[in-house]
Amino acid sequence: MNAGLVVGLALMGLCCLGLVGCGGFVNSARVSESALRELGGYQINRAEFQRRLQGLPSALKRGMPQEPVAFPMGFEEGLPVIRTAGPDAMPMEWLVDSGAARLVVGGAWAAKQKVRTLPAQQAQATLMGVVGNEQGLVGWLPAMSLGPWRIEGYPCLVRLAQERSWLEQSHHGILGFELPLRVCRYLTLDYPQRRVVFGFGESFVRPPPQRSSHCAFSVRGGVPVVILRSGKVSWESIVDTGSFNGIEINDAIAGRLGVVSLAKAVEGLTLVGLGGAIESESASLRTVTLPQLEALGGQYEAAEVDVTLGLPSLGSYFLKDYRVTFDMEQGQLWLEW
Repeated sequence: MNAGLVVGLALMGLCCLGLVGCGGFVNSARVSESALRELGGYQINRAEFQRRLQGLPSALKRGMPQEPVAFPMGFEEGLPVIRTAGPDAMPMEWLVDSGAARLVVGGAWAAKQKVRTLPAQQAQATLMGVVGNEQGLVGWLPAMSLGPWRIEGYPCLVRLAQERSWLEQSHHGILGFELPLRVCRYLTLDYPQRRVVFGFGESFVRPPPQRSSHCAFSVRGGVPVVILRSGKVSWESIVDTGSFNGIEINDAIAGRLGVVSLAKAVEGLTLVGLGGAIESESASLRTVTLPQLEALGGQYEAAEVDVTLGLPSLGSYFLKDYRVTFDMEQGQLWLEW
């Protein structure tokens, strides 16, 4: 596999960074040796993988619905999840994570479902998280369903590390932004009504301006990025539905805003995500209030933001009061209330 293909599959494995109580339950152990052996027995060679990738656009058109498909949206550890059918038609829950580019599944589950993976010496995926990085495998998911639409095969990343948290459970995966971006005209996460809508054949209908705001978004590394502003300082921020947090900035942006000395340390929390876990004190997690913030077409006074080590992001805690729509056709992100 050429380097470009590897990078194309592995870009921006930014999955959930959740804030959980420091109960000491996190353990970033690797999957079992038996699972690794099973995965090694279901390998796919580079030529076959490339052939499937080339045929993917036409394969996705088969059976794709023209009507929007809606799912009830549940919450696990404050994050949006939907339930679909996996390769064996058994229920599977997916974290709807716009901060992740790709589909991501756990190694133990992948072994049980006979997910075919490229040999590690040909292609290794680096999944980049705020807590740290993980090495994984590039794989081919046999099948999955989105309501009435059954997708017969799709590329995925396979995690080789597992945390003792919701994501470790065998029937859970991460549905990154690349799949909706590829097949949908729009994607809606309606937090108040607890509903996720995949808009396939129909365009998004622009809502009345009295109860909505919007802004442009671009896609960088497979994830949506918007511009936030406070005073004369602006910065790019990932819109990350897979993050429990609200608005996060890093030290560089805090310095430009002149608020580094005003930030207060956050104690007693464990940050959990790709790469493992870290205590908030060790991560230098702090919070600070900005007098004014422009975000997603709206203006917010006395906006509390977190100062972290990771990339600037805007997560589900900020979005939870809104009906959030990514209009893929127009490149606009809408908030409705």
